[in-house]
Amino acid sequence: MSEKFVIAACQSPDHLTVEETRAGALKLFRIANPEAPQPELAGAVVLAEAGEIVSVTTDLTIDSGNFATAPPRAWIDTLIDPEVASLSWGGDPQFAFSLLHGLHEKLFAVEVG
Repeated sequence: MSEKFVIAACQSPDHLTVEETRAGALKLFRIANPEAPQPELAGAVVLAEAGEIVSVTTDLTIDSGNFATAPPRAWIDTLIDPEVASLSWGGDPQFAFSLLHGLHEKLFAVEVG
């Protein structure tokens, strides 16, 4: 998952929202170099309050308790069809699922007229 995509999608004028009851931080990441002695993470942390995305950062040191992680191909598959998500989850999976559905809608929105 590209952290630049997550940031752009969350900060656009018609920004993303998550379920109204969701609040807190959600870390979306992938392991950038799994074979390295100390693997690096790449991703973004999304902060929400009352269903509204209030901040997005690439500071992955934020301890969110909520996370979703996967290799790049699994992220692509999940964004195409969130129903077949093959991610590893932690914390509140519904928070991540709600955000991923919003990202999917942003990617595949079809405007008519």
